[in-house]
Formats: sequence, structure tokens, C-alpha cells
Amino acid sequence: MTTVELLDFKFTLACIYRSLDGDLYDFLKKLGSVICKVQSKGKQLILCGDWNINFLEDNAELQELQNLFFFMYNLINTVKSPSRVTNNTSS
Repeated sequence: MTTVELLDFKFTLACIYRSLDGDLYDFLKKLGSVICKVQSKGKQLILCGDWNINFLEDNAELQELQNLFFFMYNLINTVKSPSRVTNNTSS
């Protein structure tokens, strides 16, 4: 994870990668810590990166992430289209 705080614009940009074999709950714990820290400073937060979670289909990993976003921090997800497209699949 790399974060950049843009002081003039009062927001923080966090770019995150979670490997396919990375522990989801460890990832969510660290992500929650970053969200909490940024919000405690009164800053806006933009999250981006490759989290290896399919946002276009309902699945257990997405549910856990959405619980963190919506119920704990009142964040919204703006992913509406596939970011990985091949001849046979998209996610």
C-alpha cells in the first residue's frame, strides 16, 4: 500500500495491492486502519488498486469489504464496470 496526502486538496490517495494468496482479514484490518487514520484527520479518501476482489459479482470477499466500507466508515463503492477484460471473461 502506498498513500499520498495532498495537503492543498485535503484528500489522501491510497493505492493498494492484495495478492491472490493474501489473507483477506489481514488486508481488511490494515485497510480499516488507514481509513480510520485518514478520517480522523478530516480528509477525504480515494482508494484504488488491485485488491483481487470481484466487485461485479456477489461473493463472500466482496461482502466483507462492503461491510467495512458501508457499515463502519460510510464509504461508497464506485466500481461499475470491469477492470480486467479478456476474450473469455471480465471482472
